[in-house]
Amino acid sequence: MLQNININDNMNRFRLVTKIVKRWAKNHFIYNGQFGFFNGATLNVLVIKLVLLYFDSSIIYLLEKFFQTYSEWDWDYQVKLEELSQKTMSWTVEEEIKAKNDFLLKYVARSEEEKIYLQRHFDTLMVVLMPGYPEQTVLLM
Repeated sequence: MLQNININDNMNRFRLVTKIVKRWAKNHFIYNGQFGFFNGATLNVLVIKLVLLYFDSSIIYLLEKFFQTYSEWDWDYQVKLEELSQKTMSWTVEEEIKAKNDFLLKYVARSEEEKIYLQRHFDTLMVVLMPGYPEQTVLLM
């Protein structure tokens, strides 16, 4: 019974921290998955990672850790909850960039000048991976 109380408390903390971070992102105009910014799935993965790391922490502490952790994060490394045991179908940055470039060349760019301009915006800055198999990215800024 006591374990259920702890799980429910942590779920409530997770929900509240996610709502606060979502509101913060909207207020700073960086919440819109359609344009490559944060979306609900991205924020869920980022917050749940911290809830798992700092289990039974207060909401204020989790918010502090959210901004501290992700402002200092080395974005050369992906944010993911755990390693996969099978690597054959795992997501890679190289495959994502190739898929973006193929899409760009096939459907978007009409002139060479347009291709060069758009390719500057195809670099990956932040990668947040969904748990599951095969891995899928939920944020690729």
